[in-house]
Amino acid sequence: MPRGMTIVMPLIVSDFHGTIANITEEAQNKAIGCKLLNDAVRKYDLIKIGKLLIAEYLTKRALSEYKKGKLPIEKVYAQFNSAIKGTPVMSIYSTVEEFAKQNSCKIDKNLLRILRTAKKDSAIAKILSSGYEKGILRILKHTEYSDLFSDHDIIANQLKLDDDEKAIGFTLDIYGKKKEIFEKEFIGSPVFRPEKTVYIGNDPEEDGPIAKLLPKGHFIASLIATDDEKQELAAKFNATVPESYEELEKCLRFYLKM
Repeated sequence: MPRGMTIVMPLIVSDFHGTIANITEEAQNKAIGCKLLNDAVRKYDLIKIGKLLIAEYLTKRALSEYKKGKLPIEKVYAQFNSAIKGTPVMSIYSTVEEFAKQNSCKIDKNLLRILRTAKKDSAIAKILSSGYEKGILRILKHTEYSDLFSDHDIIANQLKLDDDEKAIGFTLDIYGKKKEIFEKEFIGSPVFRPEKTVYIGNDPEEDGPIAKLLPKGHFIASLIATDDEKQELAAKFNATVPESYEELEKCLRFYLKM
């Protein structure tokens, strides 16, 4: 190879919730909230119980308004983060671990199998998610694909802690910023090129704008996305919508030139 020439690697970036796993981010947050509430009931901590019930009500209402486009995501998480603030981190970690064990069966094993094959054929696989990084890793660890992604392969939100290892709250660094992060981390990288990159996702609002950074067809709708999501991604963003995993595999080989 001539001096100074950069090797361009085939790259597959995927969302997690609704793409790799048929799980919502809200489900994990609800599990954390229920665990905190159960702990407060067991300790007969009336102040904590009241705080959590109010936070649950306000979070549900804010989430409904967010889905209508009337509230930013920061408002939704403000109540939830307020409720978990001060919780010992191991209490949250244990809930995340239990949730991972119970929900690891909901991953799309066919997609992970295809990604593993692509990695063996020299492709790089990454996850870009607005979910919680540790939650994603723990779900994957309870599957036969536990070695497919390391924490360096996942760009997602974090749980901020204070000096006493107690929760401050979940970061919101990814929500509404996927396109900018994708451009900075991948399109702007010297080892990746749009013509050898694909993105697999399901959310028209969060994932769809990434299609504008890629050649036509290089945005691929998740096979476990809803029919409405697939139709919207195809209509608004010219997404490729494979009808089978065999077709998905062919698309990856064609677009990544593997």
